[in-house]
Amino acid sequence: MTTAHFDDPKVRAFMEGARIAILAPTRRDGSPQLSIVSFAFLDGNIVVSTARDRAKTKNIRRDPRVTLAILRTDPLEPSARPAGQPRAEGVYVYGRAEIVDRPPEELVPLAQPIGVRAGRPEAPEALAARLLRENRIILRIAPERVVVSESTAARLAQEK
Repeated sequence: MTTAHFDDPKVRAFMEGARIAILAPTRRDGSPQLSIVSFAFLDGNIVVSTARDRAKTKNIRRDPRVTLAILRTDPLEPSARPAGQPRAEGVYVYGRAEIVDRPPEELVPLAQPIGVRAGRPEAPEALAARLLRENRIILRIAPERVVVSESTAARLAQEK
C-alpha cells in the first residue's frame, strides 16, 4: 500500500471514475460493518446518503472513524486483460464521518451530487420529498489519510 494525497490529480481521477464504494464504520465489538454506497465529492469531503435508522448511522454516532474503499473493477474477462493487470483496483480513504441531520430542503445541496454521480439526478423538490419519505441523512466524510493499493499506484505512476 502507498500513502497518497486526497487532492493528487491522478488519485482524484481514479476516485472520480468509480461509482460505488464500500463504507466501513466500526461496530461496537470493534469489527467493521460494511455497506455498499454511492458517494460524491463536495468541498474537499466525501458525501454519502443513508437512512437515519441504519446500522452504519448508529455505529458512526458512537465512533465517527470510517474507512471508505473506493473500487474500480475491470469488466474484462481474465483472458482479455493485459498480463498481470488485477481485476479490481482501489483507493482507501480513512477519515471521520459527520452526521448531517437537517430538514430535507437543507440536505438537497449535499445529496444532489450523489444522485448525479450515480446516474439518478432529481429535481430539488423531488429529492427533498424522497429524503423526507426515506428518512435520510447525509454522512460527510473528512479524509484524514488516503492509501492506494500497490497495483493502482503502479498504474497511476505510468499515466501521464
